[in-house]
Amino acid sequence: MTPGDASPEAIIEGVARSLYLTDLLGHGDNLTTGDFSRGAGGIWIGGGEVAYPKAEINVAGRLQDLLREIDAVGDDAILVGAIAAPTFRVANMVVGGS
Repeated sequence: MTPGDASPEAIIEGVARSLYLTDLLGHGDNLTTGDFSRGAGGIWIGGGEVAYPKAEINVAGRLQDLLREIDAVGDDAILVGAIAAPTFRVANMVVGGS
């Protein structure tokens, strides 16, 4: 993914209530249909600020929808092997857990 213009801090400041994913677990991807369901962990964001860690949650949806819902891309791309991964924000996604 090509780096964007926003800093990760600016992306977080623009979020009222959401989850900043840091880990995806297991295998639940169907590349033929685009469906995915994965265990996840991350950090809860409230009022534009990092609040507390979250674990044992699930994210699910369709890859096509996830890509279409990206509304911000960070300037912090980190090259891991042949893959660059900046912070990015997805406007809508199903997240389950407590």
